[in-house]
Amino acid sequence: MQSARRCRVRAYLDQGVRPHINLHGARYTNRVLATSTHLIGQQLLVYMNTDDLRCVRAFLSDGAELGVLDVQGSWRLIPHNLKLRQQILKQAGERRQRGAGAPDPIEAYVKEKLAGAKTARKAATELANVNRLIGSASTAKTPPGPARQPETVVAPALEATATSAAPTDGVVDRAQGTAARPRKLSIGTGQVF
Repeated sequence: MQSARRCRVRAYLDQGVRPHINLHGARYTNRVLATSTHLIGQQLLVYMNTDDLRCVRAFLSDGAELGVLDVQGSWRLIPHNLKLRQQILKQAGERRQRGAGAPDPIEAYVKEKLAGAKTARKAATELANVNRLIGSASTAKTPPGPARQPETVVAPALEATATSAAPTDGVVDRAQGTAARPRKLSIGTGQVF
């Protein structure tokens, strides 16, 4: 499930900060956006997957796609969802008021919940939820949007080299470099006698 949000492009060129957007307490950018100073002040339509906030897909106001924007800083290291980020930012605000700061907000959150889990049931439950989220998340980022089909290549040269025992339709699997053989599937009528 993806949700859309409008974000304004910001930059602080005099301080050396390239164009970016701010979304839920973190900066997002990519190479195209970072070099597009003409977009400063304009709004982008951003589609995000709330289950993995490490990347979002951005579109210009005219509908042209800007591409996948990656989160900056230590947020990109560990997969996290919107609820976890909001809890971490809330805790980081409280920690900032006490005067303690941490370079990695997710790690600091886990350490604090680990320390509190020995005495508080709520902290132990939150720690278990974070560990489950981090353990079940894939390590590869999946950009939001439609899934792309694996690429195949038509190779007529391989048809001549294929053996007669293994008929092929000329489609080559790029990952393995071998010809793929189609399988004939039998689908029943669904009636049981």
